[in-house]
Amino acid sequence: MIKINNIRRNKIELFKRKLLVWGKSNFANFPWREANKPFYSLIVEILLQRTRAEQVVPVYRQFKKIFSSPRSLSNARLKSIEKLIYPLGLKWRAGKLIKLGSEIDKKHRGTIPLSMDDLLSLSGVGPYAAGAFLSLHCGVRSIIPDANMARILGRVFGFSVHAETRRDKNFLLLCDMVTPKRKFSQFNYAVLDHGRKVCLPKNPACISCPLDNICYYYKDKRKKNESVHRISPRYSITNRGN
Repeated sequence: MIKINNIRRNKIELFKRKLLVWGKSNFANFPWREANKPFYSLIVEILLQRTRAEQVVPVYRQFKKIFSSPRSLSNARLKSIEKLIYPLGLKWRAGKLIKLGSEIDKKHRGTIPLSMDDLLSLSGVGPYAAGAFLSLHCGVRSIIPDANMARILGRVFGFSVHAETRRDKNFLLLCDMVTPKRKFSQFNYAVLDHGRKVCLPKNPACISCPLDNICYYYKDKRKKNESVHRISPRYSITNRGN
């Protein structure tokens, strides 16, 4: 259970500062992080869901070559989209992408909406994709309640994470509390990069983590390691002689 009232404000501020500093020198230069058409920016955030960023790179580049607008995407054949995104898995995204192209073309005249409510009404666009699109590509402050954020916050602030954590109202509130008012895009990029490079789902690289001295998980892990390696002899050995 996430107990917001038990989280100290100074720890939240430290968390923000440390991640921003780390993120500045560990920024990953993926092609979609450059200036881009809003159409491609929204598409890539959908492709990135539950998928490693490195896998998305060739698919994203091929997508840009084939589709120039929401209308061209809406006219695509389902099989061609399925083939294009096959390396990413989650086949259901193919039909959603075609429907998304049609909705943007017809309901929004080819322009990507910039309000959270309008974005969430689009096919295939959930809280993660909408938040990432607004925060990382449009300069609109928004939280990104994805698996990376849940894992990092859970470890640092000491609460268990499960499948429904990302929908928990206290988790969403904590996301809002830790996301800076101004440097929100830099912070969100730092969270994504930190979750990909350091705070891994399995075998996190705690030794190289900038959050180690404020991380509940690391402190607990260190205590357990110390207790395992501490040897307390049960018997004294004496020289009995013969």
